[in-house]
Amino acid sequence: MKSKGLWGLIIAISILAIAVIYGVEHPPLLNEASEPDINDTPQPTETVKAVTIVYSYEADFWVTIAEDRGVTAAFADNNHIENKNLTVTRIHMDTKTVNKSPEKMAGITPGIIAQIKRTKPDVVLLFDDNAAKFIGAELLHSDLPVVFGSVNASPADTDYTRAGALADSLEIPGHNITGVLERMPVLAGFEIMGTLNPKARTAALISDDSTTARAIVETMGGLEALDRAALTVQARLFTNDFEELKAFVQDQQDKVDALAILVGYTMRNARGQPVSQEQIVRWLLMNSRIPGISYSEVLGAEGFLLTVAVDLEKQGYHAGLMGVRILGGAQPAKMPIIDPVAKKIVINLARAEQLGMDVPMSLLKRASQVHRKMSLYPEYGETGK
Repeated sequence: MKSKGLWGLIIAISILAIAVIYGVEHPPLLNEASEPDINDTPQPTETVKAVTIVYSYEADFWVTIAEDRGVTAAFADNNHIENKNLTVTRIHMDTKTVNKSPEKMAGITPGIIAQIKRTKPDVVLLFDDNAAKFIGAELLHSDLPVVFGSVNASPADTDYTRAGALADSLEIPGHNITGVLERMPVLAGFEIMGTLNPKARTAALISDDSTTARAIVETMGGLEALDRAALTVQARLFTNDFEELKAFVQDQQDKVDALAILVGYTMRNARGQPVSQEQIVRWLLMNSRIPGISYSEVLGAEGFLLTVAVDLEKQGYHAGLMGVRILGGAQPAKMPIIDPVAKKIVINLARAEQLGMDVPMSLLKRASQVHRKMSLYPEYGETGK
């Protein structure tokens, strides 16, 4: 037994000698701690979040484009980069062209809800009232946090959706839904027209007679709010009859100093056929010499002299910021519904030239956009040439 122990000792000494001579690292002894190989240590992986966005309108509609640009920027500015650590699913309800009626919107709702559930989002964003009303009603009280954007009517009204209100109050929503309000700056339009044309004293207001128009009037405080306008609004018309609208505008040519249009989505001609807002605007540009006020950014490019519009890109950005907070752990029930009061001023110099008007430099400096041609009246040409 002693000889075996002696031979073992001799063999161990020989191995150590070889290691010293040839620089071979010896294996650790039993009581020697091993250093972990850093390459074998699992590296932390960046968490990928999922967002699903439902837009009321078509993918190529200017409202959708502006809102999407804003919400994408909000996430990116807070290190949620699409296709890197953020997956985004976009769904479009197409309610301007295909699914225009409440019946059709209700018909597509189950499929959209199923698609949302398949994406397993960390937060859902709903843009504009159609998405908020139909999709929001189905997601209310679910385990999905929801943010709406660009909502005109009050989501705290008990009849806002068929499921009731989306929120207990604007200050404390109380459920799984919060968001951003869109309030059309109607009164601001009259005030800024007074800056553009200091001689203006009176105005007329026209609109289609639609759910959207009624929501706009309600959120500005009712028609009685027009009594506080900077110009005296002495004539008002809400109609879906294009012929009635034309007769009204022609009658007002020498009676008012400004003409404001809210919306024109549900107008029809004498044969009962739909008349687009573009057709209405083109007719006004060709047949009315009353300086116009619009509240839709695109109408400024189309030819309206003055547009005071909600900044829809900022609407998207604020909704996106709320989504970012929810990804960070905030609860919609405790996040107040906000009105960012962000607006754009758009001036069309071609229309000003057509009407023989000068636009004050002070207003041009305030403008977010200045157009030199009327896209819906290209025959007039471009000003400044």
